[in-house]
Amino acid sequence: MPAVGLCVEGLKPGNYGLEKPEDDLSFENLVQWVPTMLTKHQMRWSERAAQVIGPFEQNAFVYIVPELGQEMVNSWLTKVFMIAAEYVNDKTEGTIGLVAPFFDNQLDPGVPQLSEMMRIEDKEILPKIFVFHSKANKLSVYDYSYNDYEISPEMLILWARREILASDIIGMEAFIEELKERKEELTEGNPDHYPMFDQTVLEQIATLDDMR
Repeated sequence: MPAVGLCVEGLKPGNYGLEKPEDDLSFENLVQWVPTMLTKHQMRWSERAAQVIGPFEQNAFVYIVPELGQEMVNSWLTKVFMIAAEYVNDKTEGTIGLVAPFFDNQLDPGVPQLSEMMRIEDKEILPKIFVFHSKANKLSVYDYSYNDYEISPEMLILWARREILASDIIGMEAFIEELKERKEELTEGNPDHYPMFDQTVLEQIATLDDMR
């Protein structure tokens, strides 16, 4: 079975192969896979990360801190987020974990600050945790009240998953409505021309019900 491996110092081995007959081990897929794997490993905002959540439409699970330093590294919230982000990066598809300071002076020219994308104007409110849904261009903030040590990695993972699914559902509902509106066009007036149309809609609706 054809496969491609990515080996980087400190990075867990990753494999990309033709696990199913319909899988496409194409140049375009590899161009997306390599930057995504590297971004998951580094977990830092960069030109590569901007490409992954921009053109490649990966979602982002984000932790913005006032500044990087030992105090922030030792913070209990940082440790909780890192455990959650490592799980997201290692066990899920379509979402990457990222950490960034309010202002990163090491960014390449032309790359916007991640804090700007997360619409943060004052670093005094930091640290904060966000989820960015790329296709929906929707930003969610973990804005619940909590005291020290009252948040667990599992809570953050479930919250992030819920926010992503909520946006997925909205997008799927819009897609179904578009299919319904274009049914005449897609079937060219003949239901037999596109016999899977009705079944496709029913499957989408059933999936929505399951996700709820």
